[in-house]
Amino acid sequence: MGTPVSRPRIHRPDSGEDQRDPFARDHDRVLYAWEFRRLASVTQVASGAEGHVFHNRLTHSIKVSQLARRIAEYLRQQDPVSAWPSKYKPIPECAAAAGLAHDLGHPPFGHIAEKELDRCVQAAEEPDGFEGNAQSFRIVTRLCAHRKGYFGLDLMPRTLDALLKYPWQRHERSGDTKKFGVYSTEAEVLAALRPSGPPRSPSLEAQIMDVADDIAYAVHDLEDFWRAGLIPIGALRSSEADFEGFVETWKRDPDGKLDATEIDKNVGAFRSLLLMMPLPLPGGGFKEQASLNNTLSVLIGTFVRAISVDGPPHSPTIKMDPVKRAELRFLQRLTWHYVIQNPRLATQQKGQARVVEELFLYYLDLTKGGRADLVPSRFRHQLDGTPPARLAADIVASFGDSGAATLAGRITGANLGSVLDHPPV
Repeated sequence: MGTPVSRPRIHRPDSGEDQRDPFARDHDRVLYAWEFRRLASVTQVASGAEGHVFHNRLTHSIKVSQLARRIAEYLRQQDPVSAWPSKYKPIPECAAAAGLAHDLGHPPFGHIAEKELDRCVQAAEEPDGFEGNAQSFRIVTRLCAHRKGYFGLDLMPRTLDALLKYPWQRHERSGDTKKFGVYSTEAEVLAALRPSGPPRSPSLEAQIMDVADDIAYAVHDLEDFWRAGLIPIGALRSSEADFEGFVETWKRDPDGKLDATEIDKNVGAFRSLLLMMPLPLPGGGFKEQASLNNTLSVLIGTFVRAISVDGPPHSPTIKMDPVKRAELRFLQRLTWHYVIQNPRLATQQKGQARVVEELFLYYLDLTKGGRADLVPSRFRHQLDGTPPARLAADIVASFGDSGAATLAGRITGANLGSVLDHPPV
């Protein structure tokens, strides 16, 4: 990506009275942000209302942050990174801060709401639509309240760059890439970060955050449904028909991560991976829980040690051993096949999309009409100068799952609640 972003903060220089380095401060600013705390009530795969049984967006983000830190520490000790000039080496605290912040923009209910909000915003003639990554960037640069004199968290430029898994705007996408990382409302921030124009490659810390996200999703989300008995590990191990059926379904719909040839090539590795997994036992005792936790630890360590860096210091690329990469995709696919595509979840998601649409239309009408009294107080300063559709999306994306469902019930008449109820935002 060229010379690393190492400039100081834009608004408020760090004082010398704090023992933390600038990136440790960034980590803590995200950690203490209201927008981060909200993630405790936002769906990861299963609803956040399920409690501690399943990961939510907050626990997922904490683990992504921890993994990003450890991956950065590991890579600093490995060739060729260990021999690089210091300014090019990954900064563990920077990667950890990006890991904490990477999902701040996720709306309630997860990816189904992201798709629905994108449709709604574009239908309201706001061409940028909605994208979770771009919303995360907007939150840390525009929406967070940190100090009176400016908007956003005033993070270090290098930390902001570490958030840009997709360092381009919607209209700058190429090929079959649907994702983007910056709305036009934050275009000037992107231009300041990358003044020579956007090289399309993300920074090293952004790539570290991305692979940490992949590992956390593959292992920790799988863990939830493995413990719950929703992924039939025993049947996949013992039944050739079940295993072959899963593989053939995957090959017919390879989702762009592994093609059919790569899937066939790694079938033996997938079988070995299944054999190392202990069978989930409902109400399992200490030994069963310890065995499961040991397996998860081994998996994570194996994936981390399979990561390497290729290319020169000014343009590095994260790589993973091809077999381990295939195993990672296999674990992700298990969750996709047995949980995300489960018809019970699909019917729930239809209702969630309806909630998001109702809330968006409600707040779009309010923002167009200037009804400040019904706009959540943290957003009222945006009524002047922010396009109504963008502001409505900001508000809807700030809800947790239960708050969104509660308010949708009130405005549609499905569940009117009480006049004494506090607004959910």
